[in-house]
Amino acid sequence: MRTRTSHSQTEPPLFKRLRVKLRAGVPLSIKVITCQGAIDDVTLAFSHDENMWCEIYGREIYPNQEDTILTWFQSFADKKPISTQNLRLNFEPLPPFTASALKAISAVPFGGTETYSGIAAAINNPKAVRAIGGACHHNPFPLIIPCHRIVSKQDIGGFAYSLKMKQLLLDFEN
Repeated sequence: MRTRTSHSQTEPPLFKRLRVKLRAGVPLSIKVITCQGAIDDVTLAFSHDENMWCEIYGREIYPNQEDTILTWFQSFADKKPISTQNLRLNFEPLPPFTASALKAISAVPFGGTETYSGIAAAINNPKAVRAIGGACHHNPFPLIIPCHRIVSKQDIGGFAYSLKMKQLLLDFEN
């Protein structure tokens, strides 16, 4: 798991707050880590069955946080995407370039794709094509910020997870 923040030894450990089956037929497990009311990290893995699952972990509970997160992931699983504006994403630890690239990537619609060079142009840095790939690789919010929708001009490009998972997500959305 990619961890971006360090927590002191005195903080209580993470605990699983919730595990929900979102959809049958898509072997994907989504793990959401929350911290201080914001989403701190999302990780993906193939599930052990043919179901899409969402697990939420955290140290504290904030009002409506779980419902907001689950509503967003359920709408994704139902192929009826909704805005991410109600999700609090922790961009603080990210370098400014990565944050601006991820914000541009978040504009790529469900079922659509964009090229690495297209995102570089969108942030007014057309020579930063490889850096866009790096920002995608270090995206702490996969699915919410859909780096799987960013492709090369020749093929589907790379992915922080596996290319098999990237293809699964692209096929799921289309």
